[in-house]
Amino acid sequence: MEGPVYLHVTLKIHAAHRAEFFETMSNAVPIIEELGWNFIGAWIDNVGRLNTVVDLWELRDANQYFEVMKEFSQRPEYPDIVAVFNKAIEEEVVHMMTKVPYGRR
Repeated sequence: MEGPVYLHVTLKIHAAHRAEFFETMSNAVPIIEELGWNFIGAWIDNVGRLNTVVDLWELRDANQYFEVMKEFSQRPEYPDIVAVFNKAIEEEVVHMMTKVPYGRR
């Protein structure tokens, strides 16, 4: 996929670990941005399946996903971050998207 591409990540979070997940993400996002992804934002459902978080990232191209994930996995913070994710995330669905011709942005 030619860039830019957008990474849409839907995370179903266990309610008991919501605060810990948010804190961990606030530490993980700057690291991932430093490695090259552009964080657009994150949202949580207030109606529907509660504790469902959606993150949106902009990447240079599809290859950058794998490059950054590899670099991130080698960071000293990674094991602690993943330990929280393993507790807090019930389900993760990742979509890699490109713009359509009629899109506004």
